Formats: sequence, C-alpha cells, structure tokens
Amino acid sequence: MPRVMIRKMKFSDMEQLIELMKRDGDHSLALVPILLYLNKSADFNHAYIAHVNQAVVGFVFGQIVMGGETLIPMYLYVAENFRGKKIGKRLMCRLEQKSGCTTSQIYYNASLHDYYAKQNYFAGTGLEVAIKMLNP
Repeated sequence: MPRVMIRKMKFSDMEQLIELMKRDGDHSLALVPILLYLNKSADFNHAYIAHVNQAVVGFVFGQIVMGGETLIPMYLYVAENFRGKKIGKRLMCRLEQKSGCTTSQIYYNASLHDYYAKQNYFAGTGLEVAIKMLNP
C-alpha cells in the first residue's frame, strides 16, 4: 500500500474533496467542503486531509467549543477503496492531538457505534453521542 500522509486542510483541497465524495457516490457529503468554504468562520486549523501521492483519500474536521476545552469532530470521510486501513483512525487522532482539548464529544449515526467504540469513545447502547477524555 502506498504511504498515506496527513496534513492540514487548505482551501485549495476543496475540488479534490468534492470529486472524491462524488466518485464514491456520496453526493450529500460533497456539500460539506463547499459549506466550509462559504462559511467565513470555518477554522481550517482543525481540519486535516489524508493523501496518497498528492491525491486526497480522506478528511476530518471539527470545532472547538466550551472555551477551548471540548472538541466536536464534525465530519470524517475516507474513500471507499481506502477504508479498513486505519486512515480514519489516524485522521481522528491527528484532530484530537492538535486540538489541545481535554474532551472530545462526537455525534454520530448509530450504525457507526462499533467504529467509535474501537477509538475509545464511550458509546453506550442506543446512544448517538459519545465522549472521550483527551490528553492535551
């Protein structure tokens, strides 16, 4: 497998992000980068992409709230042909580490329960909110 690199997201990544999600058939998520771009308050210090040979294969971004203490991961996406290779986990770890927060709270689709539980989020039965203590 080619080497996966993770770096901060830039506005110049938008076109590749949109094409990635459209190629995977996820047209609803293709709006996310556009909304980020249009949102003048978007904080790209809390957004990261994964790429292989300059091609984007995934991204994550989050928001910091509660006076800088709590990270809210908002979107995590990995290209279908790169799933199962721990890229999502690496993206989440980078977001968590660089946030400087003491807590991370995620809202997720219930079908992702096992995925976030494996990443040490407390995800009880039937919950669609999970919390994790971070080491800043």
